[in-house]
Amino acid sequence: MKTTKHLAAFGAALATTLIAGPAYAISTGPATSHAVHAATGYTVACNSPGDTANFHYKEGTVHTTVYFNNHCTHAVNVKVSAADAHRCLTTEAGEKGNRLYLMKGNVELHRDC
Repeated sequence: MKTTKHLAAFGAALATTLIAGPAYAISTGPATSHAVHAATGYTVACNSPGDTANFHYKEGTVHTTVYFNNHCTHAVNVKVSAADAHRCLTTEAGEKGNRLYLMKGNVELHRDC
């Protein structure tokens, strides 16, 4: 019982940090495009209010891993750009996972490809 309360408190604190933290930029619609500089996260608003697709990345020695969780009822495209390359990441409705890209340096995430 005590462990459950601690886990619930931790989950609430983590959710508050992820949603309210400065590392996330929110796109308000499909016609807008935002780039996130010097941040590791990006959140895209879905076509239906209340849902989001969440993305974040981590740079390795020679690669970048992009993690995603698409809560939308539709596919979401995000452009992953680095110093010398860019790729289109398409996530299907409800898809959660990650993609590894052989690119590094000045990584940015943009809405749509």
